[in-house]
Formats: sequence, structure tokens, C-alpha cells
Amino acid sequence: MPNMPEEERIKELKLLKSSYEMYEKSKIDTKTKMSQKMNADGSPFYSGKQIEDKLSLIQGMQDDVVEKYQMFGGNVDDLKKKKRASKPKQATVMDLMNSHQETVISKPEPQPVQQIQKQAPQPEQMQQPGVIYDVIPLPSKGECYPNKMSNIKVAYLTAYDENILVSPNLYRDNKVLDEILRNKLINSPIAPEDLLQGDRDAIILWLRATGYGNDFPITATDNETGKRFEAVVDLSKISFKPFNLKGDENGWFDFTTPVTKDKIKFKFLTSGDNDYLGKVDEEERMEASLGKLERISEDISYMVEHDSTLDRELKKKIFDAQNAINEWKDRVSETQETDVPFTNIITNRMQLMVMEVNGNRDRKFIHNYIMNMNVRDSSSFRKYVNDNEPGLDYNVEVARPESLGGGTVSVFLQLDQYLFLNTSE
Repeated sequence: MPNMPEEERIKELKLLKSSYEMYEKSKIDTKTKMSQKMNADGSPFYSGKQIEDKLSLIQGMQDDVVEKYQMFGGNVDDLKKKKRASKPKQATVMDLMNSHQETVISKPEPQPVQQIQKQAPQPEQMQQPGVIYDVIPLPSKGECYPNKMSNIKVAYLTAYDENILVSPNLYRDNKVLDEILRNKLINSPIAPEDLLQGDRDAIILWLRATGYGNDFPITATDNETGKRFEAVVDLSKISFKPFNLKGDENGWFDFTTPVTKDKIKFKFLTSGDNDYLGKVDEEERMEASLGKLERISEDISYMVEHDSTLDRELKKKIFDAQNAINEWKDRVSETQETDVPFTNIITNRMQLMVMEVNGNRDRKFIHNYIMNMNVRDSSSFRKYVNDNEPGLDYNVEVARPESLGGGTVSVFLQLDQYLFLNTSE
């Protein structure tokens, strides 16, 4: 890079080389973990395409590192060379030093989010070699995992992480939070996608608060006047929802249906489960939309045919529009079914949650059971899951402007992948 001191250039090259090696290792670890993950019936949890898509995402990040390495005058062949263990003793010592000089701020009991955020790294901590991290308690208290992991080590955000946070490709693919978690979780026995949704949210919120402060600007709506106004949410006011259920050795929970008295074992959904449901729902909505388009086209034909008030010119315009709709429908329907009148969002979700019914874990049996489940049993089960799911309480109070009467107004905070870009600075 022009006008850059040689010392800084070399330092940047070393950082990029470390990043390249990190992504290389991440590809291997990701492929191994995803390939080994199985459903309860022994079938692969991830399809080959899902694994390929995940590896492609990491490869894209790695390609960005290669491009930057070249920009700083680095030789790509050197970047791709594997480390030689010519000095194993030195490497072992460095590893030992790093492991002993990590700064740990542990907390014995799970605490609300606002109490965690008070432990910001001090300047003297930042000067020490090694990774600066904190131990974060989880809303689930570990009851949703077989290993009962009740807290997790999370590294603080660094300047390099901002390369991820400003990457437009990751936002387009909804992968930015996955990449941040993959970089920040330390020695985690659970992959980011296998974290319970509420636990994942708690970690993301902690990273946002410790990295950019507790102030989170939003646009709120006044309940009395309906007027919108700018406000700031104090993220330290967000706490864990009460959670007192006890999971079994699999991280599953018990529920007895009120009508049929069936014994159900269920799990709370992970982030990966919710991503999968989102894709399935999107496909089903597309299929249902195509079916709706077909019915609309038929209705248009019927209405035009039986409407005596339309002249020839107007009929031609309507038929031209109808032909355009049909052409669009036919193109898309080559890969989509068009006879689906509705989506299965309720039963799809239940099929991922229910792991056992009256001791039976056969997935076909569970599928049939859910599809024919008594409606009162079904609604009672979903309500029980919703009322008890561990996570964060997003109901907060914000200040109402004096022009609207002052005081406060209750809002439900909606957080998405852009929360790291939405700062008060």
C-alpha cells in the first residue's frame, strides 16, 4: 500500500496471514461438524448443498483476505504455505503463554445482561498478549444442551471484526452474525448454529453493548397519538426471561397433552433450526403464491368473459396483463409446485420441536401424530413452549418527547443483523 510505513505493512501482512489460516481451519472444522451431525433417526442433519453453501461462505471470506494480502504487497504463494513445525519447542511455549495470559472475568451465577456489561476490558488488559474475553451466562442455564453448558467464553470485538461487520455480502446472505459468533466464541463445544436462539441473542447483545455501548437508537410509535419519534433504548435494561425448567440428558423437556394425556418430549429450537424453518417457509409461501396466481388468472378470465361493460380495448389490456402473469407463473412453476393453497408453518415448527411421543422416537410416527393432533392439545403445547422458552425480555420503556406529553412509552425491541451498524455515534 502506498504511503504506509514498512513496519505497519509487515504487521498487516502477518495479521492477514493469521486470518487466512483461521479460515482454512474453519473450513475443515465446519465440514467435519456438519457432516457428523445427525437427526434422531440417524439420517444426516445437513444436506450436501447446505454444507457446500457454508464452506462457500467461508471461502469467500478467505478470498477477501487473499485480495487484501496482495494489496499490501504480499506473495500469495507465501500466504498459502503451511506452517512448518521446525521449532516445536518455541510453538509450545507460545501456546502456553497465550493460555496463561488470557484475561478471564468469571461470574459464578447467571446474571441479567445489564450486570454482565459492566466488565469492560481495562487498558492494561488490552496490552497483554492473548485473547481478552469474558464468561457469559446463558438464559437457558445449559438445560437445553446435553453437556449442560450454562455459560460460554466470548472474546471482545476487535478492529479486525469490523471487516466482517461492514461486509455487504454477509448482510445480503444474512450471515454476518454467524461469522461474528464463529470468530468470538472461544473453545465452544457448540457451533453457533447449534446454540439455542435465546442464548445466541444474549451473546450477540453482549457483543453489541460492550463493543459500541448500551445506547441503541430506534424509531418508536406513541401509543396514544400514533406519531413516530426517535428514541434511545438502554441495552443494559434488557434482562433474561425467567427460566426454571429442567432438561433431561438430551436437553429435552416433558409436556403432557391436556386432552389425550400423551407424553411428549420436546426441544427448544436452535438458531440453525430457525434458519431451516425460514427457508422452508419461504419455499412454501412461493408455492402457495403461485397457486394463488393461477386462481387469480382463472378469476380474471371468468370476470372479463361475463362483464358486458368492458370494451374491446380495455379487455385487450386486461388480457395482456393476464398473459404476462401466466408467463411469469409458468417460468417459476418449472421448479415449484402450484397446487399448494397454504403453508405448514405451525406443523413444520412442531415437527422440529417434538422428539418423542409416548416413548416413540420414529420420525414418521411423530409426523403423523402432529398432523392429526387434537387442536386443543396442539395449541396448549405451543403456548407452553412459547411461555417457557429461555431468552431475553425485549419489552422496554423509552422516553417520550415532551412535545408528545413526556413520560415513557412501552416498546418491544426488534433486533436484526444490522444492530452493529445502528449506533448512536
